[in-house]
Amino acid sequence: MQSDRRGHLVELQSIRGVAAMVVVVQHSSNVYDGAPGWWLTVFAIINSRAAVSLFFVLSGYVLTRMLEGQPFTLNAHFEFWLRRAFRIYPALVAVTIVSLCYAIFYRQYHLGLGNWFQHYFAVERQSYLLIALAFAGISAHVVPQVWTVAVELVASILMPGAAWYAARQSKAFSLLLIVSLVIGFSVGRDTPYSVMLFLPFFAVGIWIFFLPSRIRVILRNIPAPQWWFGLAVAGLFGSCALPIPDVLQMLEELGCITFILVMLIHGQLNIMLLRHPRMEWLGNLSYSLYLVHFLAVCGIASVVVPIQQHFGLSYVFISLVTIATTIIIALPLAAACRRWIELPGNTSGKNLAIWLRQYQALRPVRSPKGQHMSDWKTKQTFS
Repeated sequence: MQSDRRGHLVELQSIRGVAAMVVVVQHSSNVYDGAPGWWLTVFAIINSRAAVSLFFVLSGYVLTRMLEGQPFTLNAHFEFWLRRAFRIYPALVAVTIVSLCYAIFYRQYHLGLGNWFQHYFAVERQSYLLIALAFAGISAHVVPQVWTVAVELVASILMPGAAWYAARQSKAFSLLLIVSLVIGFSVGRDTPYSVMLFLPFFAVGIWIFFLPSRIRVILRNIPAPQWWFGLAVAGLFGSCALPIPDVLQMLEELGCITFILVMLIHGQLNIMLLRHPRMEWLGNLSYSLYLVHFLAVCGIASVVVPIQQHFGLSYVFISLVTIATTIIIALPLAAACRRWIELPGNTSGKNLAIWLRQYQALRPVRSPKGQHMSDWKTKQTFS
């Protein structure tokens, strides 16, 4: 796989962008009530649940890659958590503020949105406690898709310990992964935001990173025609159309995700489209796009609904207009959010982590009696 100048794996960054776009299209196709049956069937194939699962597995792999070579110390963990906080919260707080303003404005107007959207702006969802939890990233009562951020936050807390254990006890970690998947699929849906269901998905990403070397050698010697990738993608996003229980659908999706990532990272699967600069650009926007698109959908719907009611336009027409307009508006909004909020937040987190590391290195070493020693820790560690 190729890395860009920031060390990101280009193909994985592009896949993240595709997954974000799947969520955008699925949400913007489901704004209004009264959809014909064939419409629901077609857009069920655009499986946003599979896209979110892909997000989680990818995060497990990428965060493990980020932790590679780091010492298993409290300072190293704190630095990791600090950088994750600055990665997640700046854009989240900005979008939550705008969404809250929209929710307050919405109370005064009936926009005719479908029931799926209506309940997100109900007055009872806007209590002070729920709003505070929304800003903390652990409540989806202001920005609905933030439930996945809550899962990411829990996983980020556990990642350093999980990655450290996987690096030292690979067989035991594999067994623990299987057990966690069984528990997650059994009772995970009963936990808030299904966190126990999705946490094992991060562990799958860790497992992919620490895949045994003998398996990697085998994968490198297996020819991987591109139709394998197409078949796996079809199985991933078309799984919801299979006549099987929901749990089996999710297992099938997880299997397709694992296959795609393993073959891209460790095998010979070579998808040139994922290396295209536009695809990488979309991947770079993925987090901001994921956050801002719901605002775009609601804003567009508030304009489309009165026009539809006045002219009697068909459901299919207004839905197609909503999908296309959402993409057109959400992409530049996401680009602005990334440039002016997300990237400065990332830079601030990195700079603060470096400053804290240097501060720790320059602190005087104390003797057991608590007195300062003459030999100070110096910044040569970072030279």
